[in-house]
Amino acid sequence: MRLGNIARLFKIMGDIGVLHVETDSVWRDLICEYVKQQPDMKYVASIATEKEAIHFAEQYKVDVIVMDVTLTSSQYDGLDAVREILMRKHVSIIILSSEDNLEVIADSFSVGAVNYIKKKNYTDIAAAIRDAYHNRVAIHPDAARVLCDEFRKLRLEELKRSLTWTERQVIAYLHEGYSKSKISEVLHVELETIKTHVKHILKKLDVGSCKDAVKVARRRGLFDNNYVMR
Repeated sequence: MRLGNIARLFKIMGDIGVLHVETDSVWRDLICEYVKQQPDMKYVASIATEKEAIHFAEQYKVDVIVMDVTLTSSQYDGLDAVREILMRKHVSIIILSSEDNLEVIADSFSVGAVNYIKKKNYTDIAAAIRDAYHNRVAIHPDAARVLCDEFRKLRLEELKRSLTWTERQVIAYLHEGYSKSKISEVLHVELETIKTHVKHILKKLDVGSCKDAVKVARRRGLFDNNYVMR
């Protein structure tokens, strides 16, 4: 299909209204020109403050918002704007920022952003806008690793919360190859008590053997970096 036909097709489909929230005039101009080059997008406006962004998003039709995490001297107030906007209306928000702090990236998704792209990769914003507009989940590589790490942490914390301190001790010894009788000696408790702990562990992990329980716990990172005793 020729480029002219593609452009006409995009027009038929309708323009994606993009609101840009950014304090730096250089970046406002750059993103404005870049968005305007896209045949299926319309650069609705450029906003510089949290308060203005919340008001504009609430009052006017916007399909996708591209926002920096820092709008004023207040630290990461762009994230506060994301939260406030999403409390008022449903709209897809993409973070475009030079910030590479892992906690900030994770917090961006916690407040409701659908993607996070570093400014050095700003040319990826067009594809991200289209994905957001069409409700496609496509996390940019700038954020994917952070989200994977956060998910692993959540799974580990979930496992740790489900097991008591003693149960974590027991499964740690099982991981080291100790028998139930040996664990009872080390922990100075009756063998029947250890068997009861093992029974609870198997039920909580939904497995049928100590071997499988250890596999599940290892898979979720329980034995990494001495997490089991934390």
